[in-house]
Amino acid sequence: ASVDVGAANRTYQPLKALGKCMDVNGSNTGNGTNIQLWDCNGTDAQKWYMDSNGLLHSKMNYYKCIDVSNSSTANGANIHLWSCHGGNNQRWIKDGTFMRSGMDWNKVIDVSGANTANGTNIHLCDYNGSGAQQWQSSAIIAYSAASPHTYPNYYDNTITITQAGASSLKVHFPRLEVETNYDYV
Repeated sequence: ASVDVGAANRTYQPLKALGKCMDVNGSNTGNGTNIQLWDCNGTDAQKWYMDSNGLLHSKMNYYKCIDVSNSSTANGANIHLWSCHGGNNQRWIKDGTFMRSGMDWNKVIDVSGANTANGTNIHLCDYNGSGAQQWQSSAIIAYSAASPHTYPNYYDNTITITQAGASSLKVHFPRLEVETNYDYV
């Protein structure tokens, strides 16, 4: 059985490139508000949730998403905040640490000029593999899993944990009980 995080358990997390965070300028949620690079500060203006359709929602307002201005695929096309509508200019495919555009696989979210100054614009650009295009994220999500007790002979139970948008999962077992000659991990 898969564990579905679901709406009640959305995990918002920062997206980091070049040691700084993707940030909503001035914490403004108005349509067209610029997305920029800024020192990580833990505010909601720097927390994002990727849904199963590839939309990146802002924690400040779930109904606001990262959007490519005018659906442009030109290098340097601005990325800003906009009301979520699910168009391809708001869809992102997480490919390792790269955020590929739903409009064009060869376009990714990029830090302009690989500049690390606060306020540096974030835009769309051709993929080049540089650090200005590598967006790190991490989330700690608590799950609980248990098998039924008592269970019948030859009971086989596999637990699968999934997380939308994750490129990898780390699993930590604070407590794992096994019965000798019966349970195998």
